[in-house]
Amino acid sequence: MDMESFKQNKLIPLIFVVFSFSHAENIEMGPFRIGAHIPARPDNQLNCLTDYERQHIMDNMLDIEFQSMRDTVRFHSPVGNGGMMNGDKQFITNYVDENFAYGWISDYTCYYVTYDGHWGTDIAVSGFYNMDEMTTPILAAARGIVTYTHDGEFDRWTYWNNSAISNTVGVQHSNGYRTFYLHMKKNSVAVSVGDTVEIGDTLGFIGSSGFSDGPHLHFEVNTSNWNLLDPWEGDCGMGNSLWEDQIPFIGDSSTYPQRLFRYLNTAHPAENEDEYNYIIDENIPSLTRINPGEDYFSLVAIRNLYAADTLTWAWYKDSSFVDEYSFVPGQTEWWYQGAPYYATSYWWSINNWFPGDENVGNWVEKIFINSTLVGEKSFTCDTLPNQVPLVVSHQYDVELGQTITGEFELDDDGEPFWFNLESNPLYGGVVEIFGGRRRKFSYTAPTNFVGTDVISVSAVDDRGVSGPISNIIFNVTGVLSSDDKPRIVDKFALHQNYPNPFNPVTTLRYDLPEDALVNITIYDIMGRSIKSLVNSNQSAGYRSIQWNATNNHGEPVSAGVYLYTIQAGDYSQTKKMVLLK
Repeated sequence: MDMESFKQNKLIPLIFVVFSFSHAENIEMGPFRIGAHIPARPDNQLNCLTDYERQHIMDNMLDIEFQSMRDTVRFHSPVGNGGMMNGDKQFITNYVDENFAYGWISDYTCYYVTYDGHWGTDIAVSGFYNMDEMTTPILAAARGIVTYTHDGEFDRWTYWNNSAISNTVGVQHSNGYRTFYLHMKKNSVAVSVGDTVEIGDTLGFIGSSGFSDGPHLHFEVNTSNWNLLDPWEGDCGMGNSLWEDQIPFIGDSSTYPQRLFRYLNTAHPAENEDEYNYIIDENIPSLTRINPGEDYFSLVAIRNLYAADTLTWAWYKDSSFVDEYSFVPGQTEWWYQGAPYYATSYWWSINNWFPGDENVGNWVEKIFINSTLVGEKSFTCDTLPNQVPLVVSHQYDVELGQTITGEFELDDDGEPFWFNLESNPLYGGVVEIFGGRRRKFSYTAPTNFVGTDVISVSAVDDRGVSGPISNIIFNVTGVLSSDDKPRIVDKFALHQNYPNPFNPVTTLRYDLPEDALVNITIYDIMGRSIKSLVNSNQSAGYRSIQWNATNNHGEPVSAGVYLYTIQAGDYSQTKKMVLLK
């Protein structure tokens, strides 16, 4: 196929191919399959900005008339954190399509790093972890006036949805040029219509809102009459560069040498393309240990891979070579024959890890392009079962109205993949969990409550296993002002424990309308005293105490039904709870 035929835009399907190769020590993995993703778009889905959304922007943006339209405007990088090409942090994925013929593509260098009908420059970050960490601010590329903003839209699209709307900022410049910044993170737009922005001002953060299949910025330049402008200068470009300092083309291997810019391996189970993409998109952490025979997935993202290159996975146990698999990506069905290289491509291997206890030991996986080592990961193979992830319970002291931040901790043998908020604060506090893998939290204490506030949190580990619920306790202290309307405890109460059933920690809440000597005791179903939790004078208020399923000697108790009772003054109450193992 010649280059012109190659430049036709087509969708590349996911296909698996089985390879078998020689191996050492009579140790062999299960069937070895490879998969690939090479950026492409379906023919019938054009541009990051749908016609409907473009018309909406045109109808609703501020119209500005400048006295002079003769100014020279030069653009600077529209993203921070090192610019448009910054290693594995962010990188250009698409340029403007210069070939207006339907079904044919060409970027400004006459190559194909674009897709059919694309009107902008796309700058991506590596997965949603980096989006959630807000590592890459979107910056004003030139001085101008903000003429359009839209925010509040869903920002985690992984496929193209024609009805989705982008969180967007539009800026008009003194020469009449209009720039648009699309796909921003929800609630990150930092400017308002009518604001004057200077070069480098933060407009928002990269997201995946609107017509998007992953976190990236679509930066687009239009004339005052809404005609397309390509800011890049090249043999197939529209004219002179509009950049203050145009950076080299992504396929320039003298500037961007061949390398892995992303590499992960995991035992998280996956059965189809959507599940593989989920692992990639959500930046699951690479494994530190694996059991013999477990699912195994290893992915590499390569900058400037050539058609004749050989890609090899090799494995070493206790420093000795065990096995390797090699193939030529340019000879697979994913590679357009006639393409000399791909600036960005993803390749992965899928198999079952080496079965049998004889494979217990310390392992190293190495990735080679031709004979050059380009990446490696070390991990342990053992027979220990995967531990259920348990969020470590914590107590925090916080003043009335104060905001504190922190990070959840996990008691587990692997890495936390995701944290889930299972219940909101009980007494008016406000909590937000955020950041990569939602591992960070902020808690703002109420202004009209003094006592114990509680949230419940669970976690998913790097095997996709969900753990039990744990409680995070906030002890709210301070003096209520006369202007506050405090929550008044009007009667004694013992509430149902939460969570219930539980393993191994649960929270017991109780209300005291007056100061009292309080006794809380745990009994087994036979009525035998197991644990004395509270035996002290306490002041009036909303209270809570945790039980960690141990007896008075600190020993774990067996699963089953337990009773908990409260005696406070003349008030007494008993409730049941269930401990699971």
